[in-house]
Amino acid sequence: MLLLPFLFLLSTVLADRSPPRYRIQLDYPPSSRWDQIIDDHLQYLPLVQIEAAKIIPRPVQKIVWKIAENIRYFFPSDYAQELEGTVEGGR
Repeated sequence: MLLLPFLFLLSTVLADRSPPRYRIQLDYPPSSRWDQIIDDHLQYLPLVQIEAAKIIPRPVQKIVWKIAENIRYFFPSDYAQELEGTVEGGR
């Protein structure tokens, strides 16, 4: 009976559970710096939108989406270009 918990603990200890590491190349144009990360996580983007819609109350969703569409105006140019690049990569 003690074998099952032991095997469970052993499997969690031996499993490679570390997240992938990425290196952001600041020499690249800002719009393409995050391409590899977006490509690797593209399958999860629809889930992010679904979860955001669950969390944000329906009456304020239109306002929040409008702010999100124009968020680039609140950041310096390089950051704004990075955000635009991630949006383009996610489409």
